[in-house]
Amino acid sequence: MDRNLSKETKVQHRDGDLPLKIYEKISKVYYHWHDEYEIIYVEKGCCSINIEGELLNVKEGSAVLVKGGLLHSLTVEENSPCSCFALVFHPYMIYGTECKKYFSDDFIFNNLYTAVTESGRNILKLIKSAYVLYKERPFAYELYLKSTLADIFCEIFKYKLYTNEKAPEKNSSEAVKSVIDYIHTHFSEKISVEDLSGITNYSKSAIMHNFKEYTGKSISSYINDYRIYNAKQMLKNTEKSVLSIALECGFNEVSYFIKTFRLHTGLSPLKYKKSVAK
Repeated sequence: MDRNLSKETKVQHRDGDLPLKIYEKISKVYYHWHDEYEIIYVEKGCCSINIEGELLNVKEGSAVLVKGGLLHSLTVEENSPCSCFALVFHPYMIYGTECKKYFSDDFIFNNLYTAVTESGRNILKLIKSAYVLYKERPFAYELYLKSTLADIFCEIFKYKLYTNEKAPEKNSSEAVKSVIDYIHTHFSEKISVEDLSGITNYSKSAIMHNFKEYTGKSISSYINDYRIYNAKQMLKNTEKSVLSIALECGFNEVSYFIKTFRLHTGLSPLKYKKSVAK
C-alpha cells in the first residue's frame, strides 16, 4: 500500500515558474499533506481546520499556518457564508540555500494568527498584501511576493511565535496517514478495522484510538463521510442512478445509503440532485 497517496506529490502548487499558488472558494478539503507550506486566511464567516489532531475554529479576519508535512483538513458547513483562500508555497521560495535551517524540524511555528496582538495584525496585513500582489500581478510581482513571504516569517521570528525544539517523531501520525490513504483509495470497497490494522501493524484498538485523536472522528464515521462526499460529487456531475452511485461509493444497500445521505445533508439523494442542478 502506497502511503504517499494522500501526500500531494503529483499536485504542483505552482503558477508558471513560481512555486506558489492561491486557491479560492474553498468549502471542504479532506485530510492530506504536502511538502509545501499553506496559509489559510478567512475573509468572512468561520471554518474548522484540523492539523495533526488539533482542531482550530478560525474566525473572520484570522489565518492559519500549516507547516509542510503536517496532516490537515478544512471544513466549512454546507450553506455557510464562509469565504477563505489558501496560499500554498514551497519554503525554498524564501530560504534559498543560506536560510534553510529556519524551516527545519527544529522550529515548530504557531498555527493560529489573529488581530488580537500586534504581531498577529502585522502578519495578517502581510498575508493580505501577498493575496493582492498575486491577483493584480504588477511588474516584478514575483519579487514582491518572495519579499512579503519572507517578511511574514521575519515577524514570526521577531515575536518568537514558534517553539525552538526538535519535533518528536510521530509514528502514530504516519499510521493515520496510511489509513487515510487506504480509505481514499478503497472507499468503494468493504473496509474493516482488521484491514487497517494490517496495513499499519497497529492493533485494532490502537489504530482506532490514534485515528480519533488525529482526525476527531471514528474510522467508520470518516469512511461514511468520505463516501457521502464522493456521492455528492457524482450526483452533481453525472447522470448515474442512485443505486449505481450507492454501489460505487461502497454502500451495498441503497436504503442504508439514502438514510446515511439524509443524515449528512438533510436531503434524499434525488432531492439533493435537484437542488444542485444547474
